[in-house]
Amino acid sequence: MKKIWLFLSSSLFLFSFTILSCTKEIEMPNSNAIANGRTSTTNTLHDGTNVNGVMEIVDNSGNGGFLYTNNGGQTWAPVQMNHGNMIVSSVVFSSDTNGVAVGNYPSGTATNNIYSYTSDGGRTWSNPQSISGMGTINAIAFSSPANGVAVGNNGLYCLTNDGGHNWSAPKLLGGNDAMNISSIAFSSATNGVVVGSNNYFCAYSYTNDGGNNWFSWMEIPLVPAHNNISSVAFNSTLNGTLLGGATGTYFSTNNSGDTWYPTATSGDALKAIYSVVFNSATTGVVISSNKVKSSDLTYGLYRYTDDGGQSWSDPYGINGMSNIYSVAFSSATNGVVVGSNGNNAVYSYTSNRGQSWTNVQPCAPNFQIALSVAFAKPLFWWY
Repeated sequence: MKKIWLFLSSSLFLFSFTILSCTKEIEMPNSNAIANGRTSTTNTLHDGTNVNGVMEIVDNSGNGGFLYTNNGGQTWAPVQMNHGNMIVSSVVFSSDTNGVAVGNYPSGTATNNIYSYTSDGGRTWSNPQSISGMGTINAIAFSSPANGVAVGNNGLYCLTNDGGHNWSAPKLLGGNDAMNISSIAFSSATNGVVVGSNNYFCAYSYTNDGGNNWFSWMEIPLVPAHNNISSVAFNSTLNGTLLGGATGTYFSTNNSGDTWYPTATSGDALKAIYSVVFNSATTGVVISSNKVKSSDLTYGLYRYTDDGGQSWSDPYGINGMSNIYSVAFSSATNGVVVGSNGNNAVYSYTSNRGQSWTNVQPCAPNFQIALSVAFAKPLFWWY
């Protein structure tokens, strides 16, 4: 572990924090894959008005369903999906047409995890299948149009090399079967990061061979056990942001996720953080709820950055959204947030990079919650 000291002249006091590092802990079992070394990127999208996308919604009986858009999220229509009461935990597109939805059935069902794929931008989906031995799936990410990694509880992950149509047998990540992995992101075709927690600490792990092998878990300070690390995302090959669940703690990296350091934003109104998404190399949005325990009042909040995640705006609410669960962008400027208001699934639209949002709209009749949203516009800037 390394130490770095900061002097804050305005308050005339000294403090230290720990920089997290994987590279000193363990030698990779297979480390002949080297990062491509690119140091600057621009995540360029077109105007987003003709982009396909999907939204996961849940009805009053707990059954999940999809809505589909072909105009970047301005309007939505139902999609036929034969997946019953599966609750989708992640939808990711690996190309303009190909995408995968992963999720789980309620506990007690014979088959826990499930996945389905699309080859037409989300208009139609394959019959659901299960990954044997994987258990719960929490997230998925692609490092290329063909190669991806799904992660879940008990430290398990599995791989695909055909865009998500088929998946490998599960493997143990980082040698710890007690870790529940909550998020995964790639910064290049080779480098990626997963985050998770167990009963004792929150931690991250790092890969430099596209997700085939991973370093040992490294503890993340300032984030107590059980509070979870909710999300990790990259805005360039080198730079990314990691969010500390219920603590509202932010971390940044400038070396593809090998080491992380706390940023100034922490301990504010954004307590139960759900997700961070970047829509360019400099701009991005964090969404959350202020609710940490059941007695708290609930309202959805967001904040945005225009300096790559080094600093963030004050938290703002969206009038008519009591909860915000997911955010996605169809271009550098246009995006959608989804969530709920009372017993209604709702969404809102932005055309200015997430700095402000339009009037909230209902998603569909008789649906309580909108859990996730994704657009068929993957950001593989390393290709």
